[in-house]
Amino acid sequence: MTKPQHLIDLHTHSTCSDGTLTPTELMERAHQLGLHTIALTDHDTLDGIGEAQAAAERLDLRLITGVEISTIFGSGEFAGKEFHILGLDLDETNPALLAAFETLRNFRAQRNEDMLAAFHAHGIPLDRGDLYATANGENLTKAHFARLLIRRGYAEHFDDAFGRFLSPGCPTHVDKRCLEPKQAIELINQGGGVAILAHPYRYRLSDNQLVDLAAELTALGLGGIEAIYNNHLPDQEIFLRAVADENKLVISGGTDFHGANKAGIQLGSGRGNMQIPLRVWENIRDYKEKRGKAC
Repeated sequence: MTKPQHLIDLHTHSTCSDGTLTPTELMERAHQLGLHTIALTDHDTLDGIGEAQAAAERLDLRLITGVEISTIFGSGEFAGKEFHILGLDLDETNPALLAAFETLRNFRAQRNEDMLAAFHAHGIPLDRGDLYATANGENLTKAHFARLLIRRGYAEHFDDAFGRFLSPGCPTHVDKRCLEPKQAIELINQGGGVAILAHPYRYRLSDNQLVDLAAELTALGLGGIEAIYNNHLPDQEIFLRAVADENKLVISGGTDFHGANKAGIQLGSGRGNMQIPLRVWENIRDYKEKRGKAC
């Protein structure tokens, strides 16, 4: 049996996006649980990496610099659909990456204002000051809207808030502006990272569509698939591994840990029975090294 200290988690979030642990607290939790390696993959930002790295070094924990980029296809079979691309082992000082994330930060700020206006238009006068106080200096996300909706009695819990107010199709939902998958993958590759398709079964595609998606993204420079994930059944993981083999992609794995914002998902073990061996990271590292030699 794999020893706990040889387990890893390559998909986690902190308060720099929509998690509830600070980067330091996340590293401390990983250390307490005996993890060997952890990637911080906040949404569309590298803001937490410096703090996380300082904590990881103090705790003798290996930190992988990462990000999760939201993307939307503008045309083709998947036009209008949102997909998330993880970038692992990035250069957090890369100017192109930092410029892109600053643009996305501005997009999010405008979207937050548009969402506030939508709530007011539908008779739910959320206060801007209360909303930003809820964020407490964190990057403002839909999770903070959900917390305020619960606090003000408009929703009972997170699922209720998202189901009635914050998901596509709801009258108070505002679509976000995203990069195209091609742009995100190119940025990750230019930043020295490996681009990974996150949580493939969350997109509610058929197996044939997943095959098409993997082939299309591979042609754009995708490097891997997150086959090991909380909600994946054994036969789904087997299928994704086969898709990866077909496209010469590496396998990644992570819990998608958000702290209290995703109750029941534990760092490193997901819903209690996940095991992501160190070899998963080593294979990604080897893939990156071979790619670099081929260039």
